[in-house]
Amino acid sequence: MKEASGVRMVTGNGENSYAANSRLQEKAILETRPVLRKAIQEVCTSLSARRSTMVVADLGCSSGPNTLSFISEVIGAVHSCTRKSEEERRVVEVQFFLNDLPGNDFNLVFRSLEQFEDLGGKDTPPFYVAGLPRSYYRKLFPSRSVHFFHSSYSLMWRSKVPEELSSCTHLNEGNIYIGKTTPPMVIKLFQEQFKKDFELFLTLRFKELVSGGRMLLTFLGRKNEEMMTHGEVGTLYELVAESLLSLVLKGRVEKEKLDSFNVPYYTPSVKEVRELINKSRLFDIEHARLFESNWDPQDDLDGDVITRLCWQRGKCRQLHKGGDGAANRRPLWGGHY
Repeated sequence: MKEASGVRMVTGNGENSYAANSRLQEKAILETRPVLRKAIQEVCTSLSARRSTMVVADLGCSSGPNTLSFISEVIGAVHSCTRKSEEERRVVEVQFFLNDLPGNDFNLVFRSLEQFEDLGGKDTPPFYVAGLPRSYYRKLFPSRSVHFFHSSYSLMWRSKVPEELSSCTHLNEGNIYIGKTTPPMVIKLFQEQFKKDFELFLTLRFKELVSGGRMLLTFLGRKNEEMMTHGEVGTLYELVAESLLSLVLKGRVEKEKLDSFNVPYYTPSVKEVRELINKSRLFDIEHARLFESNWDPQDDLDGDVITRLCWQRGKCRQLHKGGDGAANRRPLWGGHY
């Protein structure tokens, strides 16, 4: 399978890096913290031996402080689970696997881990961290070897652009994702690619997960079925497309370059995710809900206020200054334009 290239965040820890501009992703981790801790404690309880090893995988880990936050939460949950009287005390060692594409800035992650390890006290559960540079749309682990899978704000990325869009440059003319002028057949192609990818993902993880294991997935998605061509993520990518079109009109970018580029991306609704999981019959859904985060990482206003302001002003600060906007997508743009 030919996978999408350039699907990674800006490396390092500079002003435009993912590490410095991932507040939106941080909000998601904080929002799901109670579910994460509950799942880890359930896995920990299922390990009956006095000395056990828990294997934990973070899929699409990227780099920066959010990866360390996840590790910290898991260690804290394990510590709470094993903190009993001395005669009942158990030792659970945690083996972390941090997974992302080979272009991810793993060096930054492991440099940060050195500082993180120094903060641990004597009662901190023993833990070990390894990098795993490979697409999670491939087999990653031996069968029945992982106790807990985690993926946050990553599964909206597709393994590739739908083949039909790659072979025909004008199917989604003037757009780089699903926009107001995107034909229904192109929307269908994005949906079908998501279904193929997510069904494959579920099958692979089911084979790798131990009996009684847990999985926590957080998507950037849509509030309802109708919001396909307006609002939310579509707004941001439409603004990027408009910016690229202005460069075409100035002769700085070839129009064919714009028309042949589509982002390997799809933001599903809760209904779509739930239906695919139920259809697979591989997992039981214990908890599923939708929560909203403001697109402006520095603003705690509710809902789509910032999205509306983007349209009113014709621009959005997120497109220039990080967050989940275009600044973090420079490797993706740079590989095509």
